[in-house]
Amino acid sequence: MKHTLLRPLIACMLLLVAFVGLAPALAAQDGEPKEEGPTEEEVAAQAEKLSKALEEGSYEDKLAALVASRAFPHDDIVKLVADATKDKAQEVRVCAVASLGYLDVDSALSELHKYTKKKSLLEDEQFALETYRAIGRHGKKKSLKILEDNILGSPKAVLECRILAIARVRDFDSVDIIVSLMNKLRSTDGGKGEPKGGREDVPDMPTIQLALHVLTGADEGTKRADWQRWWNDNKHDIEVTEEYPPLDRAHETKWREFWDEGGRGGRGDRGEGRREKDGGGEGEDDGGEVPPRSAA
Repeated sequence: MKHTLLRPLIACMLLLVAFVGLAPALAAQDGEPKEEGPTEEEVAAQAEKLSKALEEGSYEDKLAALVASRAFPHDDIVKLVADATKDKAQEVRVCAVASLGYLDVDSALSELHKYTKKKSLLEDEQFALETYRAIGRHGKKKSLKILEDNILGSPKAVLECRILAIARVRDFDSVDIIVSLMNKLRSTDGGKGEPKGGREDVPDMPTIQLALHVLTGADEGTKRADWQRWWNDNKHDIEVTEEYPPLDRAHETKWREFWDEGGRGGRGDRGEGRREKDGGGEGEDDGGEVPPRSAA
């Protein structure tokens, strides 16, 4: 009788052990496969190609190598790309700083932060645009102070770029900064004919609308007063999620054009380069339209 009772118990235990052993494999099948990064050998091969292109290559070779290197997030690649920001050709410098935005490595963001302290570099409007765009592409909260600092002194295109870069940082502080900036722009002296106390609306409201929409999902149009009313009513309840909220199609199109992104899904599939098995590969980068940018 005892043996009769033990047999089912032992069978159940054996089945449980078998299931536990299979669980990791089943989970791997059900879940999405993790994208593997480049190997050390692939990084070394790409670093050699990039170094050779930057030293001996033509203008086109340099641009192609910089774009291809965007698929190799590694400190060694970051160093070479950062060195290319000193190239004689303006287009190469701009492409290099833009490429740092695609390299998801702390050292790349550190390099980008350094450039914002160099007036000689930021006097080149295209370089400034791509620097702030690249910083925003990293989406790190520690960049907010740099993106906001002295923003009102920026040319219009750079100012709007910085607003959208702030909106790339998915945090409540980004919303707070943009609303505050909206009111600072309102109070800026608009000259003769402006109402006492500042203009009611600001020329950059479409960009502010887009930024607040992608952060919160709200859309109060392009009237400053409407957004201020929304802020007063909702600021204690706003929750900025890691995932984007449902977006209006027109706003989503503008947002993805600005970041050179294709379909839904966060990180873009354009402009990041395509890594081949041998560590080389070709890349592509289609420019956005809001605001104007160089062919990085």
